Amino acid sequence: MKSYENKKFLPCSTSKRQVYLEYAESCEGLYVKACAKTTFNMLWRCYLPYIEKMKPMSDLCATCKETSGLIIRSANMQSDERINEAMQKALDHRSLVKKEREYYKDVLKEAQLLLKGLYTDAANNYNPPLTRPLATLHIVAHYSFDYAQQ
Repeated sequence: MKSYENKKFLPCSTSKRQVYLEYAESCEGLYVKACAKTTFNMLWRCYLPYIEKMKPMSDLCATCKETSGLIIRSANMQSDERINEAMQKALDHRSLVKKEREYYKDVLKEAQLLLKGLYTDAANNYNPPLTRPLATLHIVAHYSFDYAQQ
């Protein structure tokens, strides 16, 4: 079994310091004395070496990474044809991504408009008349995932 297969990762937004502070707070709540931060770090390295903080991911897609690498490699060569080909591939991909982004924005707007008609929140002045339970309404929802974790 490879060493990385056993690894567990903390979200990139969570630091070991935050884990220590939560540990110390929970000890305080249980009226137990927490160990010092240096001891905590030593114990972590000794007994939990497989738990690491996840590194932030690049927000470039695989095609963008591949194309930018191709452009960089082509720039080192003296072939204008390869550089132009790589640049055209990048521009075509960028055009496609723009169209996808516009579609994404349109779907979000539609979901927000539908939500305004259903959601009740006094703080934001959303007070529609809900004549039927939400479970019986035909609702369009949009789920969004941010793999880049920005």
